[in-house]
Amino acid sequence: MIFSGCKKSAIEEATEPEPVVSLSEEFMFDNTVYTKSLDELARLVAFGMKDKEFRIFIKQQAEKQIDGDYDVIYEFTKDKAVKGKSTLEDYLHHIAGVYFGKSGKVDKLISNVKNFQISVPVNCESWDAENYEPLVTYIPESFDEKTFKFVKAYDSQGHVYVLPLDKEPDRPVIVLGSCERMDRVRRGKPVPPGDDAGTGNYHPPIDTTGWNNGGGNGGSTPRVREDGMTEYLSWIKIENLSVIEPWVQGKPELGVYYVLPFYRDHNIVQALKIDFEKNRNFKLSRASLENGSFVWVPLFKWDWKYGDFYVLRWYETDRIGKYITYNFFYSDDYYYVGYGFISFYYLLTARSWDVLFSETAVRNTDLYKTIYKNYIPSVLISNVKGAKENGVKTKDCKILWRLSYK
Repeated sequence: MIFSGCKKSAIEEATEPEPVVSLSEEFMFDNTVYTKSLDELARLVAFGMKDKEFRIFIKQQAEKQIDGDYDVIYEFTKDKAVKGKSTLEDYLHHIAGVYFGKSGKVDKLISNVKNFQISVPVNCESWDAENYEPLVTYIPESFDEKTFKFVKAYDSQGHVYVLPLDKEPDRPVIVLGSCERMDRVRRGKPVPPGDDAGTGNYHPPIDTTGWNNGGGNGGSTPRVREDGMTEYLSWIKIENLSVIEPWVQGKPELGVYYVLPFYRDHNIVQALKIDFEKNRNFKLSRASLENGSFVWVPLFKWDWKYGDFYVLRWYETDRIGKYITYNFFYSDDYYYVGYGFISFYYLLTARSWDVLFSETAVRNTDLYKTIYKNYIPSVLISNVKGAKENGVKTKDCKILWRLSYK
């Protein structure tokens, strides 16, 4: 792909991609009805980006984050007004009549894409919708985040672009596809990010005094965890986020496994899982995760029977793939008084498409200002009898995080 130099536009100092004359065979995606429908919808929505009112509508609806991300879910927005009394459904019919010559064609295309959505996964908040026309791309049915390197995009003039997945765009891009979180949205009225009223999960904001330079939280946290204290995730940052979740898919769905090696049933240690998508205190955008953000998410309460430490492991999931039970071996080169050097096996159940990060030991004497780091192991051998890592860590993607306790 060829990029031109920087030029003046709605987002200053941004690199503007140039259209390609033709696409090689590697960019010709599958010919399924789903993918072909999305391709036509992408060209149609890109054509509509000429219209300022349409751009403003998409930006405003995306910023509501009704599913926790910058998604405009067609089922819930088709009856909302775009221009005057003209709804989104009306507007798409209108431009389909101009672009395709058949206004009703858009209904068939949308019906071929289950849970159709229009997303702005990157740079939505900085989008100057009154002046800037973003490119429009889509996620084909055969999309595989592990092997795909590019996606195809269109501008309002119908020109074709190829956008790399390993480099997050510095401009807003519209992405068409299916809503991954549709079932959760349908179960009840979505709560906007940051609004914890009635969830039962709200905790007072953490005192971040002195944290900018690696300090503590004003000295209010004791130096050693004590029985009955609650462990909290208090800060997180992800470097090179696109390695685990390409920008076209929006923000990642994260969670942790924690292992309490001295709290076991018949000598079997089972990893316990916390899904942060279910916690309304963990509604972070891609930008927040990449820049580092304070959060306040409870993990569990300390108990004397847990011993002096636990093991924590991050994961990212797309909620697809079969479930696999791994049997991991953990050894610690830290000497625990009364225990010596610790090593043990533990069971962990995850989906085959989940990304599992490396492990970290959290000791009850670790200070609240400790910054923990987890990498993606370069090779994970799936074996129910004894999954293991090859010990080589890649620094392509890294999670940095802090804990607090009170």
